[in-house]
Amino acid sequence: MKIGIACSAGGPKGVFVHGVLVAFAEAGLKAHIYGAASSTAIVAAFAATEQLGMLRGSAHWKEKHARVVQNNYDVGKTILESLPEATAALSVKLFKSDSAAYAVAVSAIMTKEAQELTQGPQARRLGQQLVISTRKRDKSWAEKNLELRLYETGSEEVQYRLTPQNLAEVLYATTRMLHAWKTPAWIEGFSMR
Repeated sequence: MKIGIACSAGGPKGVFVHGVLVAFAEAGLKAHIYGAASSTAIVAAFAATEQLGMLRGSAHWKEKHARVVQNNYDVGKTILESLPEATAALSVKLFKSDSAAYAVAVSAIMTKEAQELTQGPQARRLGQQLVISTRKRDKSWAEKNLELRLYETGSEEVQYRLTPQNLAEVLYATTRMLHAWKTPAWIEGFSMR
């Protein structure tokens, strides 16, 4: 039997998922594939490579919070500063055949209008509007302008391959929040939310 672990996304859930994945690892439970998005993407990648100990538990999250405060609450800048260290550690094992497979969900921009809105100065306002729309269960803008993309390691049959070359771009793209982060997200020249 093969086991897959899907890690729920969204801000503080990253801390919770980190704790759950550590408990699974301590109990000897290893999945064949880890799937994640947003705040759980880096934690799940470290779980897939059996390197969760490198994140130092709560110290990891306290350090990230300190960086956010230092960056004047610019989470996007904090993520961008953290990626080189994380990808260096992950690239050693994540793409080897003895690691679990790993999948990351991102939203790809599908229309020129949406690309201009999400990658320009109006991204913050659009992001705020989309948060309100989500609370009202209105998915019309997303359905018209976005497409789910799953970047994966492992099987040769995946549509979107996660590689050492695009790992940092994918990890940033999955975490970017339009209403809060100024830096646009691109994966191999293609714009992401």
